Amino acid sequence: MPLANDIAEVVMSADYLGQEVNNVFHLQAQDDFLDIALLLGWFEFQLIPDLVAVQNDEVLYTELRYRNLFNDGETVQVAVSEPGLVASGALELPSFVALSTRFDVGFANVKPGLKRWVGWTETNITDGLWSSTTLNAMDLITPRLLFGAATGPANWEFVVVKRICETANPDPDGVPSCLKYRLPENAGEATVGYYISDVNNPQPTTQNSRKYYTS
Repeated sequence: MPLANDIAEVVMSADYLGQEVNNVFHLQAQDDFLDIALLLGWFEFQLIPDLVAVQNDEVLYTELRYRNLFNDGETVQVAVSEPGLVASGALELPSFVALSTRFDVGFANVKPGLKRWVGWTETNITDGLWSSTTLNAMDLITPRLLFGAATGPANWEFVVVKRICETANPDPDGVPSCLKYRLPENAGEATVGYYISDVNNPQPTTQNSRKYYTS
């Protein structure tokens, strides 16, 4: 079981139009000996139902994967089967079109967090932007991830984890300055920022993973 200040990684995996799409979350334990099943249950029975209510029926959530960054032996996988509930009507947008949420942390040493959500249709777009109805729906969901949110997972806080440079650029003037980053392996080297505010971007963006060379 995780101890206070341990950092959990939860991967929320879905299938969309034949592709695997993942959102990766990091959360910091606020107490000792927390129940991992309760944490994953929050994703399965709280967050995913909120999301599928606004995502099209080509989305199918398939798995939750948990690991403790500070304890390699602490891993859990849970199979789920949660489809989107909005009829696509052959109007589904491709998997690379996503609605992006920025989570600000208020800490200069840690970049904001980004989550990208797929599973939309042409009806979610108005004049090249996400419709007000779509944004209003997401504005009811994403605040659940903010620091201290009463509807978030009990005894956990969502965080952005600062990456640690593993391979520095041998050229001191080279760009990027670090060629490869890694996640922290213990609390002593971990720097985190809590989600303190969120903004859902009205401009459609791409479902794109963090590059290996970014912090």
